[in-house]
Amino acid sequence: MAKLCFYLSTFCLSLFYFMACLVLSEVNISTDDEHALLAFKSSITSDPNNLMLSNWSTSSSSSSSLCNWVGVTCDLGNGRVKSLNLSNMGLVGTIPPQVGSLSFLEELDLKGNSFHGELPHELYQLQQLKLLNLSYNNFGGFILDSISNFSKLVYLDCSSSFSKGSNTILPVIGQLQHLKVLRLDNNSLSGFIPPAISNLSSLEVISLGYNTLSGEIPVSLLNISSLRHFSAGYNNLNGTLPKELCHQLPQLEFLLLDFNQFEGTIPASIGPIPMEIENLGKFEHLAVGFNDLSGPIPSKIFNISTLKYLYLSYNSLSGVLPSEMGYTLPSLVQLHLTGNKLVGSIPNGLFNATLLTKIDLSENQFNGLMPTGFRYLSILEVLHIGGNNLTSSHELEFLTSLTSCTQLKRIVVTGNPLKASLPKSIGNLSKSLELFQADLCKIYGNIPLEIGNISSLLNLNLYGNDISGPIPTTIKGLQKLQSLNLSYNELQGSIIDELCEIGSLSVLSLSSNKLSGVIPTCLGNMASLRIVYMDSNKLISEIPSSFWNLKDVLEVNLSSNALVGELPYDIGRLRALAKIKDNVAFAQMHSTYSCVNHFGCCIHSSSAM
Repeated sequence: MAKLCFYLSTFCLSLFYFMACLVLSEVNISTDDEHALLAFKSSITSDPNNLMLSNWSTSSSSSSSLCNWVGVTCDLGNGRVKSLNLSNMGLVGTIPPQVGSLSFLEELDLKGNSFHGELPHELYQLQQLKLLNLSYNNFGGFILDSISNFSKLVYLDCSSSFSKGSNTILPVIGQLQHLKVLRLDNNSLSGFIPPAISNLSSLEVISLGYNTLSGEIPVSLLNISSLRHFSAGYNNLNGTLPKELCHQLPQLEFLLLDFNQFEGTIPASIGPIPMEIENLGKFEHLAVGFNDLSGPIPSKIFNISTLKYLYLSYNSLSGVLPSEMGYTLPSLVQLHLTGNKLVGSIPNGLFNATLLTKIDLSENQFNGLMPTGFRYLSILEVLHIGGNNLTSSHELEFLTSLTSCTQLKRIVVTGNPLKASLPKSIGNLSKSLELFQADLCKIYGNIPLEIGNISSLLNLNLYGNDISGPIPTTIKGLQKLQSLNLSYNELQGSIIDELCEIGSLSVLSLSSNKLSGVIPTCLGNMASLRIVYMDSNKLISEIPSSFWNLKDVLEVNLSSNALVGELPYDIGRLRALAKIKDNVAFAQMHSTYSCVNHFGCCIHSSSAM
C-alpha cells in the first residue's frame, strides 16, 4: 500500500511539473508573438481608421488578448499566431524585422495598403507560411532568392507591390512545389519568363500582366496540366503561340495574352478536341488582342460552348464569321473583334447568343445589310460596328430593332454608308443610352423631334452627314448632354435658344452647316462650355457681349460667317484660342488685347487681311 502511494505521489508530481512547464512555455510563446505584433504596430505611421491604435492593446482585460486583436487569428491548439490579415485598412508604414518571430504564421495578408521600404530578411524565416499577399503596396526592391524558404507556400500575390526598379522573375520560384497561385502583375518586371516555373506541377494561376517581359512563352509551361488561368498581357512577349497551347492544358479557363508582339496564326488547337481528353471543358476567357496574329480565326474557337469572353481585337485576322456562331457559343458575354480584316456579313446566328452584353466588330470589312436581329439581345449594353461597309434600309430598321435592348449604353456605327434617315423610333432607345455616334454615315433627312426623349445621352455625334432641316427644339430634353456634334451637315434655320437649357453642355460643334440668324445671347450663360464651333455658316449681326462671359472656354471658332461690329475689350478675358476671321467687317480691336489669353490668339477682321 505504501509503495502504491509512493508511485501515485511521484506520478502526480511529474504531471504537475509537466503542466507547469507547458504553461510557462505557452506564456513565453505568446510573449514572443506579442512583441512581434507590437513592433508591427510601432512601424505603422498612419492608421486612418484607428483599428490598431484602439484595438492592439496590452491592457490586463481578457478582451485584450492578442488572439482577439483585429486581423489576428491564433491556433486553438498551441495559442500561437496563425494568421495576420491587415488587408485594405489604409495603413502606412513598413514591415519590421520582428515579423520573423511569428514562427507559426501560415497566412500574411497586407493587400491594399501603403506599406513601403524593402522586405526585411527576417520575413523569409516564416517557414510555415502558406499564403503571402503583398499586393497593392509601395515596397522597394523585390522578393529575394530566400523565398525558396517558403517550402509550404500555396498562394503568392505580389501584384502592384513594388514601386521602384526593374526586376526579373526569380527562377527559385520554381522550387515552391506546393504553389497553386502566382500573381506578379504590374511590377516593372523585365527579362524572360523562367522555364523553372514549369516545375510547379500544382500551379493553377499564373498572372504576369502589365510588366515588360520579353521573349517567348516557355514550351515547358504546357506541362502544367493543372493550369486554369494564364495571364501575361501588356508585355513585350514575342514569337508564335505554341501549337499545343491548349491540348496539354485541359483545365484552362482563362488565356490572356493581349498587347504583346505575337505573330503567326492562332493555333488550331484552341477549341474542342476528342471528348475522351475533355480539352477546354471549362474554357471561358480568351484574349490575344493587340498582337500581330494573322490568318483566319480557327473554326474550333467558335465551338467552345463554355466561352464567355473573346478578345481578338487589333490583329490582322481575316475570313468570315461562321453563320452558326451564336448557336455554338451560347455562353458568350463579350465579343471583341475590332481592328482586323474580317469580311462578309454579320451572321444572323450571332443573335442566338442572348447573353451578349458587348459587341465590338468595328474597323473590319463587313458588308451587307445592318442586321436587325439585335432585338433578341435584350441585355446588350455596348454595340460598336463602325468602320465597316454596312448598309441599311431606308429608315434604319436596325436602329428600330435596338429599341428592344433596354440596357444599351453605347451605339457606334461611324463610317458605314447607311444612306438612310433617322427614324422616329430613335426616341424609344434605351433610357440608359449615353453615347450615340453615327458620324460619316451618309444619313439624310431631318433630326426627329423624338431625339429629345433619350434623356440619359451624354454624347451625340452626327458629324459629316447630309442631315437637313432645323435643330429640333426638343433637344433641350437632353439635360445630361455634354457633347453635341452636328458639324458638316446641311442644317438650316437658327441656332436655337433651347440649346442654352442644356446646362451640362461642354462641346457645341455646329460648323459647316447653313445656319443663319444671330448667335443666341443666352450662350454667354453656359458656364460649362469649353469648345464652341460655329464657323462656316451664315450667321449675321454682332457677337453678343454676353458671349465673352465664357472665360473658361478653350476653343472658339466663329470664322467664315457674316458677323459685323466691334470686338470688345472683354475678349481679352478669354483663355482660349479664338478664331473669328473671314467675317464681313470688324473694327480693329486694341492691340493690347490681341494675345493676352493663355493659349495665344488667332483673331482677325476682314479689313486686316
